Amino acid sequence: MKIYKIFIRAIIFLFLLFNQSISFSQCRNYIPANCNNNLFPFIHDGINNSKVLNSGQKFEVFKVFYKKQDYRIVICSDNNLPPLEFELLDMERNILFSNKEYNLSQLWDFSLDDSMQLIISVKVPDIKNTEQYNKTGCVALIVGFMDTEKYFTKYY
Repeated sequence: MKIYKIFIRAIIFLFLLFNQSISFSQCRNYIPANCNNNLFPFIHDGINNSKVLNSGQKFEVFKVFYKKQDYRIVICSDNNLPPLEFELLDMERNILFSNKEYNLSQLWDFSLDDSMQLIISVKVPDIKNTEQYNKTGCVALIVGFMDTEKYFTKYY
């Protein structure tokens, strides 16, 4: 009888562990088509930054941006989450850009005069109305780059 209980508990534990890892791995490579479509004509940097986030949670990505490059940051999420908030910060955590000042725009284009490491912070706002939105979902952040001078010389 004791062995049977241990066996059942082990099966339940493995099922829960396996089930949880499947749900997180589905979000690991999550980048919806509209996210990639919004990146054009920029070139994706090849790094997939996606996470499962709950209401009020955020994640941060540290990234080096180089001078003489134009960049586009695109954020997107499951349709069941509210519009995401994101900020671009320097290493002293000074806010360089916040999409709250731009009607929660889900993309932003910029370039820098000098190369520097910056922080991209993405947040799911606190959800008050749970009927309209879910409290948990996949969130993706993609960064694209383009040498504008070469691009416009080649195509225009």
